[in-house]
Amino acid sequence: MSENVSFMLSEKGKQLLVLNNFKFFKHHTSKKNEITWRCVINLSVVQNHASDSTLNRQQISNACKRKAVDSIVENPSKIIRKEVSNYANEGDLIAPDLKLIARNIHNARMHCFPKLPTSRKEVHEILSLLDIKTNRDIEIAMHQAVFEIFPETELFGCRFHLGQAWYRKIQNLGYAPQFNSSNDDVGKWLVHIFGLPFLNPEEVAECFTEYFMADKPENAAITEFCDYLVDNYISNESIFPPKMWARQCSDRVHTTNACESFHSDFNSNFYHQHPNIFKIIEILKLFQVNTYIKIRTTINNPKPKISKKYAEKEDFINEKISDYRTSKINKYDYVKLLSYRNKPHKI
Repeated sequence: MSENVSFMLSEKGKQLLVLNNFKFFKHHTSKKNEITWRCVINLSVVQNHASDSTLNRQQISNACKRKAVDSIVENPSKIIRKEVSNYANEGDLIAPDLKLIARNIHNARMHCFPKLPTSRKEVHEILSLLDIKTNRDIEIAMHQAVFEIFPETELFGCRFHLGQAWYRKIQNLGYAPQFNSSNDDVGKWLVHIFGLPFLNPEEVAECFTEYFMADKPENAAITEFCDYLVDNYISNESIFPPKMWARQCSDRVHTTNACESFHSDFNSNFYHQHPNIFKIIEILKLFQVNTYIKIRTTINNPKPKISKKYAEKEDFINEKISDYRTSKINKYDYVKLLSYRNKPHKI
């Protein structure tokens, strides 16, 4: 039987000998310069344990960590794609392996980051040097471009960004403290507004007029917020009518997180507005390696695993939708209950 001998580096950068998927570290060097190797698993002298099935992932992970530390500005996903594409046995990897490698890269780079500020003065000095730029109303331009090329397109807004827009308006009116307080009546009314996206589009205007306006706090700022909602979101003639953001479902795909993540990752690989065509093809090939791994993972495990947090959230929303459809709760109570599941975090 032929023996496959190779070398690799450990997580601490030490040389390891690999023999038939068993790892050995340098134990002793004699006066005659003879090297004694010992198994990294401290069992008996006889090699009676199973071979290391994670060896392939460890080799790629160690190579990625060295590259990540040497080139601190290079995108981790780009490093992973390059190393995986250069590795002969990339077919052994699945999506969870890529997540572990990405985590190892993050941990390795943590030691390269500068120290955090140690005083308030130092924090303010750092903040004063930041050059902050903000782009606004880009969604409207994007919508116009889509309709120009694809006139029959049906657009549906992202619940996350809708909540951000509403919360920013609340901040501008100076009511963020009340919104984030659990004991303030005005804050509770503002939070309940965020349950409107769980209604059907034709129910939004009726619910807002019949319940929210009747229960509205007598306040000039709240009146301004209501006018803002009607002019931009509630009215069918508004810029973003209810048919673009209201739907009675618990589906998590009503966000653009996946699209934005891909666009950000893909865009980070280019440093010029008009890159060379061969560079584009090279990047696409690297992305395709990652795509093959995801497809293979989907075939082996068709049902994606979601976190317990999201599973509980979906179950709660579906339960309240069922209660509303069977008239166990009225429309206003339904909106108020689901509003807390759509409440945005502090921005």
